Amino acid sequence: MSFDNPLDLTTVKELNIELPAVIFYPDSIPMEVGSSTQLQVFAMEVTGLSGAHIQINYEQQKLNLKSVSKGEFLNSLVDPGFFFKNDTTEGLLDIYTISFGVDSLKNVTGTGSLAIVEFEAIAPGKIILEYTDKCEFVDENDDPIEIKSFLYGVLDVSKLSLIHI
Repeated sequence: MSFDNPLDLTTVKELNIELPAVIFYPDSIPMEVGSSTQLQVFAMEVTGLSGAHIQINYEQQKLNLKSVSKGEFLNSLVDPGFFFKNDTTEGLLDIYTISFGVDSLKNVTGTGSLAIVEFEAIAPGKIILEYTDKCEFVDENDDPIEIKSFLYGVLDVSKLSLIHI
């Protein structure tokens, strides 16, 4: 599915992707075994977002989770609440983030990064990162905001190249 910029609204419209959506940016990354890469988890074209639970299914036999950090989207006068749980047995990463803003700063509208995830490749292959149906966006009253599209990410991992001298 890879396209140049998954955050480009014109391309999203051409591909008939319904919004709001949760996507990876970049959506496809070539890499080698032993290397690490970062992807951002983006909420795209959401209205009145105050909190999110994101669950990512990954191939734990091919990837090691190196780090998870908060994105910028729910920042206000104070940093958002942010924590994650990594189930290495099932290959499930749960990310929770919530705005601690007040008044007009307690929710956000538009497109922005919810989290930054770093994986290390430990085996070659085309590795698909998928959002599960446990993902949830909520507004300031904890009412659900429907996520209409879940776009996957791809890590295209090649074997480590050997340099002969």
